[in-house]
Amino acid sequence: MIEEAPRPKKLMTLSFIVSSFATQPAGLITSLLLIEIGLTFSVPVGVSGQLRTVSSIVGVLVALLLGVISLRYSSRSLLLTGSVLLVISAVGCAFAWDFTSMLVIFSLTGVGVTMIAPMINTLIGENFPKDKRSRILGLSAAGTSIAFLVCSPLVSYISGVGGWRLVFLLLMLPVSIVGLAMAFIGIPKSSQAKKSTQVGELLSGFRSVLSDSSAVFCLIGTMLTWTSFLGSITYSISFFREQFSLALGWASILLSAMALSKTVGHLTISSLIGKLGRKNAAVASIVSMAILTFCYLFSSIFWLSVAIVCVSCTLAGYMHSSVDSLNLEQVPEYRSSMQSLSYAFYTLGGVMGAGLGGFALVFGGYHILGVLLGIFGVASGIVFYVFAREPTN
Repeated sequence: MIEEAPRPKKLMTLSFIVSSFATQPAGLITSLLLIEIGLTFSVPVGVSGQLRTVSSIVGVLVALLLGVISLRYSSRSLLLTGSVLLVISAVGCAFAWDFTSMLVIFSLTGVGVTMIAPMINTLIGENFPKDKRSRILGLSAAGTSIAFLVCSPLVSYISGVGGWRLVFLLLMLPVSIVGLAMAFIGIPKSSQAKKSTQVGELLSGFRSVLSDSSAVFCLIGTMLTWTSFLGSITYSISFFREQFSLALGWASILLSAMALSKTVGHLTISSLIGKLGRKNAAVASIVSMAILTFCYLFSSIFWLSVAIVCVSCTLAGYMHSSVDSLNLEQVPEYRSSMQSLSYAFYTLGGVMGAGLGGFALVFGGYHILGVLLGIFGVASGIVFYVFAREPTN
């Protein structure tokens, strides 16, 4: 699919895929090895899961700041800065001496990912025509799920050899370095032409986005959507390991199957958007995914839960790309501000998913978690359906 683009755009697309790939190992490690990290620092799974909560809180704050500074500094420069922070975080997490230090250092991952993801989408909006953006967004987002597909067995193997700390050094660190190099090479410096210096102009992006009712409701819908999905992803492997006594090696294979399922959704989303439109594709995939999330967390049959969670991940691939595509076109004149705010609400959804999910696990178990995440997903679909504007209309 990438061959159709001219060489510079082909290389840029590849750099987006690799950069997206590089944002995922940290989350993958905390998904697969929550139990082991908790044991190292003598904290329960519900507490170790808050690594992602704290990282997400920091990410929200950075994303809000990014909505302003993205009007001053180039998307390329901000993306490269985020990639450097991932490298630093990988080294720091490997040598964390207690849970508090782990929380602080892992927060750099939240900062780095927050600077990378929205800038990729902004660069896609700036460098590709509208009829190509859904496809490139799908390819870029596929990098996130391909990371899970490729890295899941590596996490299991490396942790089995040397523990979870070694995974940060032998997996996250080299992947982050490659992502940094690809972004530096693949994104042309011509993407750096910038921007405003006046305070009033720097804040104009926020004002424009927040004065557009469709954009505001898209942000709210984004938050609710990712609360549902990221809550599911954070605790899904722990669910299978605790409820079905699934060994870590098999859990990594399951995570690879989930990643493959989500990749299929990313790679086929452009045809779905072509038939349904961005808004309808987002609504259909969000609601269906939420219902299946509820179902797999309630099932007491192992293979049924496996089948349901894999189908839900395919729908999540549709959801991810269609929501990104819908948000990208809401306020095109201030695309970087809209993307930064979108990522802030995405990250806030991660905070709510991990935080409320951990609370539900501690006080109610996985059934209550399923009810909670299902409600958030259905509510998100309603918000998009009623209040969001289809960009082509």
